[in-house]
Amino acid sequence: MAKHHHRTQSGGRFWIERPALLDRLDQAAAYTLTLLPAPAGSGKSTLLQQWRVARSQWQIASLSLTRRDADPVSFFSRLDAAIREVVPEFEGLSYNDLSAEAALPAAALVDALLQALAGVTAPFFLMIDEFQFADDALIHAVLSGVLQASPASLHWVIACRGQPQLALSRLQLEDRVQVIDRTEMCFSAAELDVLCAHYCPGLAPVERQRLLSLTEGWAAGIKLALLAQAPAGPLRFSDQPALLDYFAEVVIHDLPPAVHRFLLHTAALERFCEPLCDALLDGPGSSAPVLSYLQSRELFLHPVEDHPGWMRYHTLFQEFLLARLQTSAPDTLDQLHRRAACWWRDHAEEESALQHARQVAAPHFFEQMLTQCCYLWHQRGDYTRIMHWLLALPEAQVVPNTDLCGPLIGALILSRRFNQARYYIDASLAVPPAERQGRFAEAWTPAFLESMLLFFQRDCHFRIDDDQAVLLASTGQHDVRAFSLAIIAYHYLLHAEFDTALHYAQRAKDILSRLGYRYLESYADLILVLCDRNRGRMLHATQSVHEMFRRYQPDAPGPAWVNAATAMMVLHYEMSQLDQARHLGDSLLPRVSSSCATEVIAAAYLNMSRLFDLAGQPGRAQRLLQHLERILTLGNYDRFVSQLVHEKMRQAFAAGDHHRMEQVMTEYRLLPRLLAGEWQAAGTYDENRERAGMGVVLWLWSRQDYDRADGVLAAIAGMLRRQGANARALVADACRVAGTWRRGRPAAARQQLKALIARYGLEALNRTAFDEAPGLALVVAEAHRLGEVTLPDIYLQMFASLLPSTQMPVAAPVTAALTAREAEILTLLRDGLSNREISETSGVAVTTIKWHMKNIFAKLGVSSRAEAIVWLARHGQP
Repeated sequence: MAKHHHRTQSGGRFWIERPALLDRLDQAAAYTLTLLPAPAGSGKSTLLQQWRVARSQWQIASLSLTRRDADPVSFFSRLDAAIREVVPEFEGLSYNDLSAEAALPAAALVDALLQALAGVTAPFFLMIDEFQFADDALIHAVLSGVLQASPASLHWVIACRGQPQLALSRLQLEDRVQVIDRTEMCFSAAELDVLCAHYCPGLAPVERQRLLSLTEGWAAGIKLALLAQAPAGPLRFSDQPALLDYFAEVVIHDLPPAVHRFLLHTAALERFCEPLCDALLDGPGSSAPVLSYLQSRELFLHPVEDHPGWMRYHTLFQEFLLARLQTSAPDTLDQLHRRAACWWRDHAEEESALQHARQVAAPHFFEQMLTQCCYLWHQRGDYTRIMHWLLALPEAQVVPNTDLCGPLIGALILSRRFNQARYYIDASLAVPPAERQGRFAEAWTPAFLESMLLFFQRDCHFRIDDDQAVLLASTGQHDVRAFSLAIIAYHYLLHAEFDTALHYAQRAKDILSRLGYRYLESYADLILVLCDRNRGRMLHATQSVHEMFRRYQPDAPGPAWVNAATAMMVLHYEMSQLDQARHLGDSLLPRVSSSCATEVIAAAYLNMSRLFDLAGQPGRAQRLLQHLERILTLGNYDRFVSQLVHEKMRQAFAAGDHHRMEQVMTEYRLLPRLLAGEWQAAGTYDENRERAGMGVVLWLWSRQDYDRADGVLAAIAGMLRRQGANARALVADACRVAGTWRRGRPAAARQQLKALIARYGLEALNRTAFDEAPGLALVVAEAHRLGEVTLPDIYLQMFASLLPSTQMPVAAPVTAALTAREAEILTLLRDGLSNREISETSGVAVTTIKWHMKNIFAKLGVSSRAEAIVWLARHGQP
């Protein structure tokens, strides 16, 4: 058998190929799940790496878990990323802390993950190592459900240190699970011979047999024994941890003092690199010779997967070293934790810094480090971490300390956890002034926090009068003044007072930039862009977005970058650069978290949903809308819900799905609002009223009730123009143009178009207007063909996918081109029937109706039901 085992070299590591085990892993293609439950040091990770290398032509996504992956957000995010490395178009689960806050049930996550995995058609292997770290009931429930219904092309390979908490009974009964257990993982005599030839060729056969018997084939024990150049004295230990201690004692005893010291001083590190080791030892360059020594002799070090230059110790060996250091030099261990904490903090790894700070004997060191980390997180907008760490502490430790309580309240408010924020505000007010601690102890600002809470809780229903704004903006505390300015700017933006919003946003940006608050500075930048965009200053807004995206690119993928990337994705979409928008959105959406402003969350989800819908992926589009709807239930967000309603109606209208349109009207009680006359007059500015009204217009169009639709649009456009919200006013007026066209009045529609361009400028007529005013593209193309409007070449190129060819007449007789059946179906389509209703009326199967529809669209030169109806309005019935 020995001839079947040979050395392989990968990245300088010595491997023994184990053909029988590799063959077993190859058989994973015949099972839903291949499970490797075996103790630490059994060789599971090495075997999986060998298999991945040996089968590099196969689609194998690999994921090695750490303790952090007990958090479902971390686990599912890393799962998505691992699959996308192999299948870039993988939709993913996109489970983030927003999903966690919405408390999505396991069944919903199972369905979403299965729908995403259904797109992976070729044989695909998903390999998860160190699964014991995924110690969360939600992870277990979701994976159990997914395993039960995994598509035939998907095969799971899971390695862990024991039996995973997965529901596998049904899979086992159906013979869909194979298990490679600790017995099969044990080294054979032949494999031990190969190891001895490399590490200890002089070891006698009888000693080899004793070693194999003592270790029971345990890979880690065998390797450590061989590294010790054969055990000294009788090998009398029978349990593996004790054996590991014995081997380590022997190995360490013969190491050079510098190496011995290095091992002990780095024992507290879960992972390490040369600069980190230098910080714990004797400064720059001090650890390089020792690391080189250990690597050249393959002693104890394991490379950290996907992190070049980073290493770790075998888990059991690290435990031995740490126990030895705690016994021999506890004061040294304390100093090492201090140094490690400071190094991690200085390298923006605050979580690791705090893990080490917790190990320091003096409690004030941890509190001081936590204060520093909260300040850094506040600058970056990482509010999730602030809440994670501070909510876990006793209230008595947090509430009196303004350096902790202030950031916590701010994080809770900005993450839409209003009840908890109220609780901590009240608790902080109950603290006697003499007992307050921290930087803000002498200038605690409950008025600011109170206003901040009410503003975000009530959204556009909250008003700050001008006197309050001046008072909040003039506080002597720089940090609070900067936050106040940004919040006041957003307040005036919500109420369409754009000039005032610009004034406060620019002041906020200047101060926030000086103080280093990158996230809130990007928030102020976003307000400036939105003000320009809403006022119709599209060229200026475009330049600002490009500058903003360039400025915050180094922050990727942090919250400041999310703000900038959201603005850039919207810009790509508005310029009809749909591929660029989707590509950026794919990177952006997993980064949208509860730390983000609701404005950003809604914009990211709504625009990505629209992009998926335009790309012919309605399922993905609707799932994003469902996810957003769950998020919006956490607060008072009428205006964001109205944006959601409008997009739902727009997608249903584009698909000709009358049933879905009626559902939207019923679910959101739009018909009672219409009948009550909500849109009979312009009224005061109200975004909820505007967006919901735009959805109602599409429903009225589907019923060919053009007069009432135009009345709603006239009221909306008047309201928006009076407030100076020109970008949205343009969309309302564009819908009036399309409505006139639909009524069979093309000349009047073209005149309206000319007036629209004169009022708003051609640069404001972007992709949003075309998509939210279905049929507008036909009016624009016809007006250009007739010479009534002039479209520059760059504009024609930008919207070439929307505008029919202007070289040929748009009108073309079709009576001769359409078959009798196609003409009948087109007439039924004009009458507003869905595919199912056309099928019932004509007696033709729905699948055949869809086939006829494709032929009709091709002959008419249109791409949707809406465009076909517009075509009929211009040219009459077939």
